Amino acid sequence: MAFPNLKDLEQGENDSSGNEIMADRHQVIDLTYLNSRFVLSFKNLSYSVKVGPKMKFPVPICRKAEVETTQTKLLLDNISGAAREGEILAVLGASGSGKSTLIDALAGRIEKESLKGAITLNGEALESRLLKIISAYVMQDDLLFPMLTVEETVMVSAEFRLPRSVFKQKKQARVQTLIDQLGL
Repeated sequence: MAFPNLKDLEQGENDSSGNEIMADRHQVIDLTYLNSRFVLSFKNLSYSVKVGPKMKFPVPICRKAEVETTQTKLLLDNISGAAREGEILAVLGASGSGKSTLIDALAGRIEKESLKGAITLNGEALESRLLKIISAYVMQDDLLFPMLTVEETVMVSAEFRLPRSVFKQKKQARVQTLIDQLGL
């Protein structure tokens, strides 16, 4: 089956009389018909949330509390970029800088009404149904122990994952080889 463009993916298959075939929600779609590689682009993404009012207690405390007006906090500020098929896109930044918020925006996990900017796939607006068909989202789950060194962390993993029959010296050698290969 050949789709002339990405929007046809959302429409599904039709039988010989033109009626849509009801397909299972979780289906495998062959995307090899596309001659071009996928390019997910995002341009001028901005996202802000309302921050609840804070209470101020003037002196003396027995007076009525003054309430500040509700403010907004900008989480994404005019972010643009692209992720191309076959390449690795790294999103780097300090804690609280908006990395997870950006990934949530690209994965369609933020309501469209509150997200400003454009997200496109091969130049076409990316709809949430199409996004669910062609992508997956894996939640962050930190499995690192902050009090351990890199070597200790990898060694803990080796102890759990390698068979008990592998001697400790052999495990240590494999850990060191991995650390050297990754440049850690």
